Amino acid sequence: GRLFDLEVLALGERRGPPEEARALYALTAEG
Repeated sequence: GRLFDLEVLALGERRGPPEEARALYALTAEG
């Protein structure tokens, strides 16, 4: 759901590389 996607984006931003966040978001968006 959207909440999960937001959490993934937040974690991605905190971890650092925006590319990783985009990759995770793409996976969750497709899944």
